[in-house]
Amino acid sequence: MTHNFKITLHGFITLIAGCVFIYLAMLLHGVGAAIYVPESVLRPMYMFSPTFALFLVTLATVGIPMAICFGMYAWLLKIFIKTIDYYLIAVPYLVFLVSGLLQHEVSGNDYGFSISQGIANNLPLLLCVYLFGKSGEKRSGA
Repeated sequence: MTHNFKITLHGFITLIAGCVFIYLAMLLHGVGAAIYVPESVLRPMYMFSPTFALFLVTLATVGIPMAICFGMYAWLLKIFIKTIDYYLIAVPYLVFLVSGLLQHEVSGNDYGFSISQGIANNLPLLLCVYLFGKSGEKRSGA
């Protein structure tokens, strides 16, 4: 798959919109981390596996809302900017994500837990970006 990418005004605006999405993502991470999960809900899952329990909580409080927010944000951008590349919206977030992965590499945290939290935070969003991007390619005839 080869794309001839030319810097256009719409591409530049889409990249700037991706940078704005990083701030929106940070806000969602903060709100998701502050959501209270009752002990009565968490304890049965925690007895099974603490990592799996926190994976499900993070998926429900951060991952899925992040994908929904991306969908709404991309829909609003599509209204105002007629030609939009959904992958370009996600590029600044992915660069931000890679810088966060370097931090986990330096710290001595449990790698299994870090990986599960990274998957729970980002997999729904990346899946949403992929699906939006594929639907955009089909409409454009690529």
